[in-house]
Amino acid sequence: MLVGGAPRRGAVRQVPKKHVGGMQNMRIIFALPLLLATIAFVPLSHASVPVPVNGTFTGGFSVVNSQLADGNTVLIIDNSIDFQGGVQGVCVDQSEFLILHPDGSDNFDASCSFNAVILGNAGTVALMFAGNGQGLSFHGSFAINQGTGSLSGAQLQGVFAGSFTSATTFAGTITAQLL
Repeated sequence: MLVGGAPRRGAVRQVPKKHVGGMQNMRIIFALPLLLATIAFVPLSHASVPVPVNGTFTGGFSVVNSQLADGNTVLIIDNSIDFQGGVQGVCVDQSEFLILHPDGSDNFDASCSFNAVILGNAGTVALMFAGNGQGLSFHGSFAINQGTGSLSGAQLQGVFAGSFTSATTFAGTITAQLL
Protein backbone atom coordinates (compact mmCIF):
# COMPACT_ATOMS: atom_id res chain seq x y z
CA MET A 1 0.00 0.00 0.00
CA LEU A 2 1.24 3.44 -0.84
CA VAL A 3 1.41 6.03 1.87
CA GLY A 4 1.75 9.60 0.68
CA GLY A 5 2.44 8.45 -2.87
CA ALA A 6 5.72 6.72 -1.96
CA PRO A 7 6.23 3.07 -2.77
CA ARG A 8 6.04 0.71 0.13
CA ARG A 9 9.27 -0.50 1.67
CA GLY A 10 10.95 -3.27 -0.44
CA ALA A 11 8.72 -2.63 -3.44
CA VAL A 12 10.46 -2.27 -6.78
CA ARG A 13 9.27 0.52 -8.97
CA GLN A 14 8.88 -0.63 -12.55
CA VAL A 15 9.62 1.67 -15.46
CA PRO A 16 7.29 1.17 -18.41
CA LYS A 17 9.15 -0.46 -21.33
CA LYS A 18 7.99 2.11 -23.81
CA HIS A 19 10.35 4.67 -22.25
CA VAL A 20 13.41 2.41 -22.66
CA GLY A 21 12.52 1.56 -26.27
CA GLY A 22 11.82 5.19 -27.01
CA MET A 23 15.32 6.16 -25.83
CA GLN A 24 16.91 3.47 -28.03
CA ASN A 25 14.90 4.67 -31.02
CA MET A 26 16.08 8.24 -30.38
CA ARG A 27 19.73 7.08 -30.34
CA ILE A 28 19.24 5.29 -33.65
CA ILE A 29 17.55 8.33 -35.17
CA PHE A 30 20.45 10.59 -34.10
CA ALA A 31 23.11 8.08 -35.28
CA LEU A 32 21.55 7.51 -38.71
CA PRO A 33 22.61 10.89 -40.21
CA LEU A 34 26.18 10.29 -39.00
CA LEU A 35 26.26 6.88 -40.67
CA LEU A 36 24.89 8.27 -43.94
CA ALA A 37 27.41 11.13 -43.89
CA THR A 38 30.26 8.62 -43.39
CA ILE A 39 29.09 6.49 -46.32
CA ALA A 40 28.87 9.58 -48.54
CA PHE A 41 32.61 10.23 -48.06
CA VAL A 42 33.82 6.73 -49.03
CA PRO A 43 36.05 7.14 -52.11
CA LEU A 44 34.54 5.93 -55.36
CA SER A 45 37.89 4.47 -56.45
CA HIS A 46 37.20 1.49 -54.23
CA ALA A 47 33.82 0.77 -55.75
CA SER A 48 33.03 -2.89 -56.26
CA VAL A 49 31.78 -2.40 -59.83
CA PRO A 50 34.57 -2.81 -62.43
CA VAL A 51 35.04 0.14 -64.79
CA PRO A 52 35.81 -0.64 -68.46
CA VAL A 53 39.05 0.79 -69.86
CA ASN A 54 39.93 0.59 -73.56
CA GLY A 55 42.83 1.91 -75.56
CA THR A 56 45.45 1.40 -78.22
CA PHE A 57 49.21 0.94 -78.22
CA THR A 58 52.11 1.25 -80.61
CA GLY A 59 55.69 0.31 -80.00
CA GLY A 60 59.03 -0.89 -81.11
CA PHE A 61 61.80 -3.14 -79.88
CA SER A 62 65.44 -3.99 -80.33
CA VAL A 63 67.13 -7.35 -79.76
CA VAL A 64 69.64 -7.33 -76.91
CA ASN A 65 70.57 -11.02 -76.94
CA SER A 66 69.75 -14.07 -79.04
CA GLN A 67 70.31 -17.78 -78.34
CA LEU A 68 69.23 -21.10 -79.84
CA ALA A 69 67.79 -23.70 -77.48
CA ASP A 70 66.12 -26.98 -78.52
CA GLY A 71 65.25 -25.61 -81.97
CA ASN A 72 63.75 -22.41 -80.52
CA THR A 73 65.20 -18.93 -80.76
CA VAL A 74 65.24 -17.17 -77.39
CA LEU A 75 65.43 -13.39 -77.63
CA ILE A 76 65.92 -10.83 -74.91
CA ILE A 77 64.53 -7.55 -76.19
CA ASP A 78 64.10 -3.96 -75.05
CA ASN A 79 60.61 -2.64 -75.69
CA SER A 80 59.00 0.77 -75.79
CA ILE A 81 55.18 0.76 -75.70
CA ASP A 82 53.15 3.96 -76.11
CA PHE A 83 49.62 3.63 -74.68
CA GLN A 84 46.74 5.91 -75.78
CA GLY A 85 43.09 6.08 -74.76
CA GLY A 86 41.93 5.01 -71.29
CA VAL A 87 45.57 4.22 -70.42
CA GLN A 88 48.18 6.78 -71.41
CA GLY A 89 51.94 6.70 -70.99
CA VAL A 90 55.12 5.15 -72.34
CA CYS A 91 56.36 1.88 -70.86
CA VAL A 92 60.00 1.00 -71.49
CA ASP A 93 60.88 -2.53 -70.41
CA GLN A 94 64.41 -3.82 -70.31
CA SER A 95 63.99 -7.56 -70.09
CA GLU A 96 61.28 -9.01 -72.27
CA PHE A 97 61.74 -12.65 -73.14
CA LEU A 98 60.49 -13.64 -76.57
CA ILE A 99 60.70 -17.29 -77.63
CA LEU A 100 60.28 -18.03 -81.34
CA HIS A 101 59.31 -21.64 -82.09
CA PRO A 102 60.11 -23.53 -85.34
CA ASP A 103 56.37 -23.76 -86.22
CA GLY A 104 56.12 -19.92 -86.41
CA SER A 105 54.46 -19.48 -83.03
CA ASP A 106 55.95 -17.46 -80.19
CA ASN A 107 55.41 -16.65 -76.53
CA PHE A 108 56.63 -13.73 -74.45
CA ASP A 109 56.46 -12.05 -71.06
CA ALA A 110 57.76 -8.82 -69.54
CA SER A 111 57.21 -6.15 -66.93
CA CYS A 112 57.98 -2.47 -66.49
CA SER A 113 57.16 0.56 -64.37
CA PHE A 114 56.03 3.81 -65.97
CA ASN A 115 54.25 7.11 -65.40
CA ALA A 116 50.68 6.54 -66.48
CA VAL A 117 47.33 8.27 -66.66
CA ILE A 118 44.37 5.88 -66.31
CA LEU A 119 40.95 7.45 -66.88
CA GLY A 120 42.35 10.85 -65.90
CA ASN A 121 44.19 9.68 -62.75
CA ALA A 122 47.99 10.03 -62.78
CA GLY A 123 50.73 8.07 -61.03
CA THR A 124 53.46 5.51 -61.46
CA VAL A 125 52.35 1.91 -62.06
CA ALA A 126 53.81 -1.54 -62.68
CA LEU A 127 52.76 -3.36 -65.87
CA MET A 128 53.11 -7.12 -66.28
CA PHE A 129 52.11 -8.87 -69.49
CA ALA A 130 52.39 -12.23 -71.18
CA GLY A 131 51.12 -13.62 -74.43
CA ASN A 132 51.71 -15.62 -77.56
CA GLY A 133 51.47 -15.20 -81.25
CA GLN A 134 51.44 -16.82 -84.64
CA GLY A 135 53.11 -15.18 -87.60
CA LEU A 136 52.60 -11.42 -87.45
CA SER A 137 49.75 -11.35 -84.90
CA PHE A 138 49.86 -11.73 -81.11
CA HIS A 139 47.56 -11.58 -78.08
CA GLY A 140 47.76 -11.98 -74.31
CA SER A 141 46.80 -10.66 -70.92
CA PHE A 142 48.16 -7.93 -68.69
CA ALA A 143 47.82 -6.40 -65.23
CA ILE A 144 48.65 -2.93 -63.99
CA ASN A 145 49.01 -2.41 -60.24
CA GLN A 146 51.35 -1.10 -57.51
CA GLY A 147 50.25 2.43 -58.32
CA THR A 148 51.36 5.65 -56.68
CA GLY A 149 49.79 9.10 -56.65
CA SER A 150 46.16 9.11 -57.81
CA LEU A 151 46.61 5.48 -58.93
CA SER A 152 47.44 4.19 -55.45
CA GLY A 153 45.47 0.99 -54.93
CA ALA A 154 44.29 0.87 -58.55
CA GLN A 155 44.26 -2.52 -60.28
CA LEU A 156 43.72 -2.87 -64.00
CA GLN A 157 43.36 -6.30 -65.61
CA GLY A 158 42.77 -6.99 -69.25
CA VAL A 159 43.69 -8.46 -72.59
CA PHE A 160 45.52 -7.15 -75.62
CA ALA A 161 45.79 -8.06 -79.30
CA GLY A 162 47.98 -6.70 -82.03
CA SER A 163 50.24 -7.32 -84.96
CA PHE A 164 53.68 -6.41 -86.21
CA THR A 165 53.71 -3.40 -88.51
CA SER A 166 57.36 -3.97 -89.49
CA ALA A 167 60.25 -6.20 -88.39
CA THR A 168 60.66 -4.17 -85.16
CA THR A 169 57.38 -2.26 -84.64
CA PHE A 170 53.88 -3.29 -83.57
CA ALA A 171 50.42 -1.89 -82.79
CA GLY A 172 47.27 -3.12 -81.10
CA THR A 173 44.36 -2.61 -78.71
CA ILE A 174 43.69 -3.22 -75.03
CA THR A 175 40.42 -4.07 -73.31
CA ALA A 176 40.48 -4.00 -69.51
CA GLN A 177 38.60 -3.56 -66.26
CA LEU A 178 39.62 -1.15 -63.51
CA LEU A 179 38.92 -3.07 -60.31
